[in-house]
Amino acid sequence: MLTRLRGLADQQPASGRLALPDQQRITTKSHETVVRALRDANRKLGEENERLRNELAVALGQLRDLRRGIDASVG
Repeated sequence: MLTRLRGLADQQPASGRLALPDQQRITTKSHETVVRALRDANRKLGEENERLRNELAVALGQLRDLRRGIDASVG
């Protein structure tokens, strides 16, 4: 009985979580595919953030210029 319990304990990951059965575990190839897809999505989001930052900077500059034009005509 003790040997069986030790065997079961050895099958569990160090994190204390239950180990998944073999048929539910992700393969190394699948894991790499997921990681690659997530990195690609992250890169695309970074590029979109940069584009949006640039558009915001341009819009704020245009707003500043418009306000300066209004202030110059009033003053």
